[in-house]
Amino acid sequence: MPKPSNPSVPANPSNPSNSSNPSRLSNPSNPSVPANPSNPSVVANPPIFQSSKPSSYLVTGGAGFIGSNIVEELVKRGETVRVLDNFSTGKQQHIVNARSLLCYWAVRELGVSMSSLSRRLGISLPAISKSVTRGKQIAEDNAFKLA
Repeated sequence: MPKPSNPSVPANPSNPSNSSNPSRLSNPSNPSVPANPSNPSVVANPPIFQSSKPSSYLVTGGAGFIGSNIVEELVKRGETVRVLDNFSTGKQQHIVNARSLLCYWAVRELGVSMSSLSRRLGISLPAISKSVTRGKQIAEDNAFKLA
């Protein structure tokens, strides 16, 4: 049985909201942007604006395979990157490197004591000391800076 038409929308071929004429509904140069002939101020293909402000990125899961590769590429491009990870999964070396940077910055840059950090992270004091040393080397080798 045919579907009843909506009486509030007249069957008018010049009406752009009429779905019976699909060529009036889409923009051939960009099909995802509908054409709007009744309002010429609407730009179908807006220009892409570039900001002179440097970008800042937050990468969740930065200790994992994909996240660590994204972080590496963004850092190579000179972008500001913040990494968020709970270290529940991921390649062991990525977790160790991320934890080492955390320990280094917490102890050397933020002034957190190693014993306090040991209690908070649930790892031994010698492990914290080794992580701080490793984190310093990683930060220097990759020109990482605490933002």
